[in-house]
Amino acid sequence: MKITEFCEILGDIDDKYIEETKQYYRAKKRKSPKAEYFAAAACIAVIAAAGYIFSLPYIKNPNFNEKVNPDDSIYLQNDNESGKIDDKTEEKNSISVNKVENIGSADMDVKYSYYEKIPYDVWLMVLDDFYNFTGISYEDFTSSIPASWTENSFYSALVRYYKENELQEYGVHDYIFEYQNDYGGEARIAISPEGKPLRDLFIMCDDPVLSEINGTELIIYGYEDMYFTEFSYNGLNYDIETSGVQLEALEELLESIIK
Repeated sequence: MKITEFCEILGDIDDKYIEETKQYYRAKKRKSPKAEYFAAAACIAVIAAAGYIFSLPYIKNPNFNEKVNPDDSIYLQNDNESGKIDDKTEEKNSISVNKVENIGSADMDVKYSYYEKIPYDVWLMVLDDFYNFTGISYEDFTSSIPASWTENSFYSALVRYYKENELQEYGVHDYIFEYQNDYGGEARIAISPEGKPLRDLFIMCDDPVLSEINGTELIIYGYEDMYFTEFSYNGLNYDIETSGVQLEALEELLESIIK
């Protein structure tokens, strides 16, 4: 099943984004080429209805590490022995990839804190801060990620806010996990309870087609072999960036987070 629609990507960075960047982000810069302008481009929304039932073992594709075409559509559905769909499988996920021809990038002033090789008592404080910030424990979140993914890094992004025209001290804006799967694919999962997680890539697309995972709406953009997914779930805002990952593997990852 494939339905194609077109939407326009804005040609220039809006002034308000530039002003917000000046006000909110300062300190160590995240390395990224600064975009002077965005090229006008088309964004193709490719809709693939995907029915996933994980009552059967998940079949891993040995070619997950190959570059994928984000406009590939899939339709998968498991039937029971009688040939009829199980009652538990009637609800299907709806996967819609908004294919992007061009994306823009800009420098962000942001400070990162990496939680690697730190004393055990400090690590316990980090875990406590993560729970207070997100409302979920580190163990609960990481244990929900499929076993085919290995955590490579865990850190936070800090920015300085303006309050009553005064610049405040650095505070955590996002917690970020970086994973790699068994086939070389990579995923960056950013979580924030206040606004969208930070992203130094701008994808401006009018009326993107929505996807749905377990009743939660989300937006998926496809660019070359990358997917950019954003959604809100249980009071938290997520931004997931993957590369070298096929669509069915992305769906499995999303289902592990969106119960």
